[in-house]
Amino acid sequence: MTTPTTTLIPLSLLPETVDATSSSFTSTHAPPAMIKSVWATLELLAPAAPSLSYAPAHFALVSPLNQSADQQTAFGVQSFLEELTRASFEVATSLLCSSILAGQGSEGDEYGDIGIWVGPLRERDPWHVLDNLGLKEWIQSKGGKAGLFFRIW
Repeated sequence: MTTPTTTLIPLSLLPETVDATSSSFTSTHAPPAMIKSVWATLELLAPAAPSLSYAPAHFALVSPLNQSADQQTAFGVQSFLEELTRASFEVATSLLCSSILAGQGSEGDEYGDIGIWVGPLRERDPWHVLDNLGLKEWIQSKGGKAGLFFRIW
């Protein structure tokens, strides 16, 4: 039995633009609006967390702590995150908003929710999540408000 593999692209190496026909997204069969909103989110995060990697086939971000995880586990987690991201997009679209986590009161319609594989946590605390992702300092420099949008399951 072969183990599925997933291509990871460091955020620091993402191309400048992408569209629904890009080779990174051709196998996803995702609506162009979903691709556009995920891409806008990636563009926002790339300068702040270049050590994160993106799994385009699964619409998932992977923290540096998980990039050496065994392939079977990585594929399973990323597949789950893909389902979660797609469900988030569908629900947000049905509610006429771009982010299910930010809700209908969110001011921006260009960004979308994206699944993130955080890795092992010392505590169920949003600041530990941000630290694992390399985003803690960036969020703190923005006043810490984005930390409120993290849901830890």
